[in-house]
Amino acid sequence: MNRYLLLVLTLTALSVIAVGSFNYIVDPLLLYNEKNSGVEKLSRIDQFANMRTYKPHHVNQRRPDAIVIGSSRSGTLRPNHASWQAVSGYNFSLPGATIFELYRAVLHAHANHPLQRLMIGLDYAALITSQPIYRSGFESSRLARASTDFRSPAYIMRSLRDIQATLFSVDGAVQSVRALSPAKPIIRTFQPDGSWQAARIGLAGRGGYLYVAKTQLNAAKNSVFGSDANLEILRQLLDFCYQNNIETKIFFTPMHAFFLDLRFQMASEDLWYTTHREIVKLNTSLAHGYGRQAFDIWGFGDDSDIVAEPIYHKRQIEQAWFNDGIHYRLRLADAIMETMWGASGNIGQKLTDKNIDAYLNSAIAIKDSFIASNQQLVDDLHSKLGLDE
Repeated sequence: MNRYLLLVLTLTALSVIAVGSFNYIVDPLLLYNEKNSGVEKLSRIDQFANMRTYKPHHVNQRRPDAIVIGSSRSGTLRPNHASWQAVSGYNFSLPGATIFELYRAVLHAHANHPLQRLMIGLDYAALITSQPIYRSGFESSRLARASTDFRSPAYIMRSLRDIQATLFSVDGAVQSVRALSPAKPIIRTFQPDGSWQAARIGLAGRGGYLYVAKTQLNAAKNSVFGSDANLEILRQLLDFCYQNNIETKIFFTPMHAFFLDLRFQMASEDLWYTTHREIVKLNTSLAHGYGRQAFDIWGFGDDSDIVAEPIYHKRQIEQAWFNDGIHYRLRLADAIMETMWGASGNIGQKLTDKNIDAYLNSAIAIKDSFIASNQQLVDDLHSKLGLDE
């Protein structure tokens, strides 16, 4: 009996070691061999659902002193602009990131290594949706608030659970097998610097507009919109940046005029005006309190060539600024980086308390003009979305 039990225990231990070794060597999330990462390795499986697991660990390993944060609408931004050559950049954006998650991402990065530079992409939908405070997969104990947290029992236990989940679990083995499976059409490509972009155009053009619009309309059915709670979290985030002398630039992620119009069917136009004004006011107030120049806030919603471009068919997508009306293509991402950090950008404008109303009014006028000029197409899209019922 004892020999049988010993044999079972030995075989079990060997099996666990074999599975753990297999997952460690394959390392589908590149948690253990991040230094050897590359586009091909990161893109072996679709990492979209795994970012809240692996990105905090990648930040631990890379210890960047400059980061980009935002939702998937900031994920295309490459932190490698010429003016960033003196810093180590990483795109810490997360799909569907809430304002609370952005705040914790900054604290975590700064706890690893003092940040010198920060770029914040503010997604209007995230600003006016206060619940949930974070998305599935987010674990607060995985992100440090201060450098001392890395030695805390909660952080150590979370790290051990991540090791168990990625090395010694069925899910971890499934991920490894997928990473070694014959290559399938890649949905997205993932860069070692944390950025990503669509590799296929399946959900692009008019089909992409419809898919994203349906997703947003479905989410709106169960949402109570308001920005007060998120503005308070944003205040804490910006206050932290002012306190720690982090060079910070903020931008409102651009969306196509069709989606601005759709937003007003989900939440009031007044809320849109108020939220933008309050952010500019908040930034100005914090800067005054610290005796500092206010952080740059950029808006791109009044550039009609971009936000009122034609809603292209999928076959024409190479001409477009947007893939689907809210997720912009690499050429717009590069133009945003050049505008905010370079010397030759020619899109968007800096927003202050003196020009914010004119900017918002201009965005509304562009939206109205687009709807009027494309009424038949808009009506057709609305019909497919069930908005004409």
